[in-house]
Amino acid sequence: MKWLSYMLIVSLSFKISLHFHMNVVLLYGLISLIIELLNTLKLLCFSRECCHL
Repeated sequence: MKWLSYMLIVSLSFKISLHFHMNVVLLYGLISLIIELLNTLKLLCFSRECCHL
């Protein structure tokens, strides 16, 4: 019975850590995507010189 509860705790913690890892990966991807978009907008702005208005 003790072994079963131990396995349950291990699997639960593994699921939680995996979920957390996936969230971190998604968050990192979102942040890098936002940075890429900002860089693209900056490049467009400088090429069109609309920011100097």
